[in-house]
Amino acid sequence: MSKSRKQTIEKYTKFLEDLSKLNTISKPDFYQKIKEFRLNNSIASPMIDLGYIEPINGKTFKVCLLKVMPIHAVELLYRLNSSRKMHKATALTKTVTASKSKNTPLKKVKAVVADSELKQPRQFSVFWGMLMIKW
Repeated sequence: MSKSRKQTIEKYTKFLEDLSKLNTISKPDFYQKIKEFRLNNSIASPMIDLGYIEPINGKTFKVCLLKVMPIHAVELLYRLNSSRKMHKATALTKTVTASKSKNTPLKKVKAVVADSELKQPRQFSVFWGMLMIKW
């Protein structure tokens, strides 16, 4: 995974500093701040996982940050990027329904995506299997 750029870390740090000034924030206001700072829209879930915010009820968040440091932004970016990678690595299944009329049966199509890290390493043997070379 590549490192985050300095400007990106500063942008997320400023967002977290602005957020830490509040005790509670409503969901619409939270997403409006995300839009103002031009951040990723799916940032709420990693922030909840890291404990930066806590959902009070379905409409508000409690802000749990007292002092913001750049390491908070780096952890948030790492969590955001690792969740994307985990999502790509898992096998994705889609069910597509194709029906032209009410009487035709539903057709299910399964699509599977595999990551290169999940594949077994390449190997070959030399001297009738006495020496195995993997890469």
